[in-house]
Amino acid sequence: MDLLTYIYDMNRRAALAGACGTSPEYLWQIATRWRGKRPSPELAASIERESGRLGPEQVPKEPMIFGPVAQSPRAVISALVDSRMSKRALRAPLGLATDAHLAKVLQVQWSR
Repeated sequence: MDLLTYIYDMNRRAALAGACGTSPEYLWQIATRWRGKRPSPELAASIERESGRLGPEQVPKEPMIFGPVAQSPRAVISALVDSRMSKRALRAPLGLATDAHLAKVLQVQWSR
């Protein structure tokens, strides 16, 4: 569970803030990355520990410190691609101008 989902309930947000020694407002700022706010490693560890103790789920500290895990380019492309698409229809959502660019992205050999 991510921090924003965990603190959606105001009672849980107040309980977690009290257990971590911070304010509910600061937890919201961290969860929404308001103005680039990130917790210190110590606060992130405290949030992970106290959320596990308070329940219902534990909030992992790594995404709070390092950000969400980036999707691989292949996963991003596969979300946009349908196997029945033409080359032109495939190039448009990917922002590619030529078939050569498309071939490079798809890692296939292109010949004229």
